[in-house]
Amino acid sequence: MNETRIVNGRVVEIRKTAVGLKYIDRPQTTMEQRYEAWKAEQRKEKMLRESIASWGY
Repeated sequence: MNETRIVNGRVVEIRKTAVGLKYIDRPQTTMEQRYEAWKAEQRKEKMLRESIASWGY
């Protein structure tokens, strides 16, 4: 089974082998970079909305 995770902006592919886990570090693809940038932008917008709501505007 293969699983891909993004840790600190780096893509780590985790493969389960008969012996144990194997970690393969590889660069992000363009699609993954765009997705991570989009996610960061969504988090910023959410924080801004929450802070404006808490100020009572």
